[in-house]
Amino acid sequence: MPTDATPTADRLARLLAVLQKALGHELPNQLIAVQGLARLLDLEHGERLGAEGRDYLGRLAAGAARAHALVAELADVARLARPAAPSEAVDFAEVAAEAVAEARQSAGRPAEYQEPGPTLVLAVPRAALRKLLVILMRRAAAGAEGRPAGVELSVRPCGAWAEVRVAGDGAPLPDDSFGGEDGRGLDLFLARQLAESWGGSLRAEARAPRGSAFVVTCPFASATDGGPGT
Repeated sequence: MPTDATPTADRLARLLAVLQKALGHELPNQLIAVQGLARLLDLEHGERLGAEGRDYLGRLAAGAARAHALVAELADVARLARPAAPSEAVDFAEVAAEAVAEARQSAGRPAEYQEPGPTLVLAVPRAALRKLLVILMRRAAAGAEGRPAGVELSVRPCGAWAEVRVAGDGAPLPDDSFGGEDGRGLDLFLARQLAESWGGSLRAEARAPRGSAFVVTCPFASATDGGPGT
């Protein structure tokens, strides 16, 4: 029996596969079941629970929903261990439209999205860019205090790179938003890793009088792919 306690690459791969399976399927299924039971209990026995019982039930359902969202973020972070997808020439306006549609479908609060006009062709993995935009749009719209948040997407040349900007008038970001410590900021941690996977970067900026903006750097596609050199 091997005595070396250092995990081998094969063992780490197996452990990662187990983790991805648990986060991608088993835990979400269990949390969906808990949420379903809470809704069923509310429908069939809610009137007999009383005010205090209904309050507890609401807290249970809300806690299960938050745990489900956290597990989904952890699953996305675990997928970062997979080989990065290859870059391709993508029209930013097309990917932005897809991301806006996804954000509208999954948003828990109303938001108004302004998509870019003239666009640029970028050299990034399409799915990764769409995921990053959805994360940033949700963050830009968060904390709007009941009012419909405004979110604006734009892209512009900046030297040899393009700058993608996602700006919203939600709540300003706390200082440690990108850390991911204690389960906080996992979505922005993931967004930064996605940007760095194609050699780019992600930064946040405060907006006056309220809100935040995110700036992502992306390489242009080559001239033959419809980039700015054409």
